[in-house]
Amino acid sequence: MSELTQALANQYFSYNKFNGELRWKVGRTGTAWAGSLAGGFNMAGYIKVKFQKKTYLAHRIIWLLVYGAWPDQIDHIDHNRLNNRLVNLRNVTTAENAKNQSLDKRSGTMISGVTWYKPDQIYRVRLAQKFIGRTADFFEACCIRKSFEFKNGYHANTGK
Repeated sequence: MSELTQALANQYFSYNKFNGELRWKVGRTGTAWAGSLAGGFNMAGYIKVKFQKKTYLAHRIIWLLVYGAWPDQIDHIDHNRLNNRLVNLRNVTTAENAKNQSLDKRSGTMISGVTWYKPDQIYRVRLAQKFIGRTADFFEACCIRKSFEFKNGYHANTGK
């Protein structure tokens, strides 16, 4: 079994960059017939594709099909793991990918990195494990966080 190449991927898959669908070109055993959507969902909510006894993430196959090389990491710009339209995918490093994270669903303030600290009656501003600041004013806490994101090159969708 060889590594999936662009040429091999082009034999088995077709990709529609406008709607993000990856489809089988060639019928296969089971439910994968020619023209059907390739893959299913994994536990993290991404589309996974089983090919030659190996599992690939669909967005990585798409990148290979379009650009001819495997990406480092793929960032779904709008945070929707099922949106594999080409305009929503970008090849990034781990550090760049960390700068476009979704809002933590456990956030009590609904602002990424801003939490209410009840014992001191203040808002604490953090980025991952890094302390950025603290204030009693919610608006000021949000400004501290957004200013930090801007100064440090975070993606505009961070925390959405």
